[in-house]
Amino acid sequence: MTSITTSVLVLHSLLAANFKYYQSFQNGFIDMLSAMADSNSVSGLPGQLCREYTGIRPLDTFLTSCTVFFWPTFQGEIPGLSLYGIAFASAMIPMWLIIVIDVHRRRQPFGALVELIAFAGPLIQCIGPGLVMPLLLARIHTPSRDSKSASQFDYRTFIPSMIIGYILPLLLASLPAPLILSYHNKQQFIAIWQGWPLYSSVLMWAFRRRSGHVHCSRHKGLKHACIFALACSSAGHLVLLSLTWLWSLSYWGYIQSAPWNEPPLASLEAGVLRFLQWDYTLSASATLSWAIAFRHEVVQQKSLRISLLSLLRCLIGIVFLGPCSMVALLYWQTCSLQEEAGQKAPAKDKQLDQEI
Repeated sequence: MTSITTSVLVLHSLLAANFKYYQSFQNGFIDMLSAMADSNSVSGLPGQLCREYTGIRPLDTFLTSCTVFFWPTFQGEIPGLSLYGIAFASAMIPMWLIIVIDVHRRRQPFGALVELIAFAGPLIQCIGPGLVMPLLLARIHTPSRDSKSASQFDYRTFIPSMIIGYILPLLLASLPAPLILSYHNKQQFIAIWQGWPLYSSVLMWAFRRRSGHVHCSRHKGLKHACIFALACSSAGHLVLLSLTWLWSLSYWGYIQSAPWNEPPLASLEAGVLRFLQWDYTLSASATLSWAIAFRHEVVQQKSLRISLLSLLRCLIGIVFLGPCSMVALLYWQTCSLQEEAGQKAPAKDKQLDQEI
């Protein structure tokens, strides 16, 4: 990555620190969360707030705060907030895929597992992708095509690990209460979902250990993983667009106001939506910027040009499929370009040897 790209990513992280956290303290949102946690109640929850999950007090305090924060999104009493949560949750899959691929390119499988569950995963889930993703992406250089550790990782394991470790807990936490789940069990599922980076990373490692060896080419496995990420992110974005239109909701409600023109918070739900808007906007923007810079770098190396039509298709995709869907597509196209160039190089060398 160039110094310009790195600077842009660091700027995204600084903006997240200001707009997400500093402004949340200034407008009273953090105080509102703390007050509800202290009073053992949360908006939309008729019963008591659950405060014991693991028996480890610091961890239980964190999970209680997560329950207070995510309850309005999972309960579904405000459709616009829940729809935005669906789009954000689905967009996390392409972002996490980029991190997983980079870690497995640099490390052996067990080392990659340790880094994901002890560093990248906790940072993303505890601090938020809006602040953390740009910094993680700034560490990534142009992916190496000939990485030895990458050849030992079957990218297809990303698919079942995310289905079981991320999507399934997310669906369980989204079940309506008290229609299907009790209020207590719903809080438990919300707390369980917080550990998805741990579950998915361990499952990837376990699936690889079980398979024993890679059954398909690395390029083909990467294609499957990118298609899965593209499908999930596109589905979440299309659900947001279509149901907003069917329910006659305003699309402008999903566009974050300028920080100097934000209305005062009237409720916890408004604060949650504002927080998620900045989190999604900055993390998706940073990841898309990284993907575009990666593609531009590879295209320049191959002495190619990016056509105006491809830029137009990218803009249309961002609007109708979502920014992170285009990240998955751009990443796959760029890796394919690298693979194609890598296959041509040995053939050219072989022809040169024959001529000599």
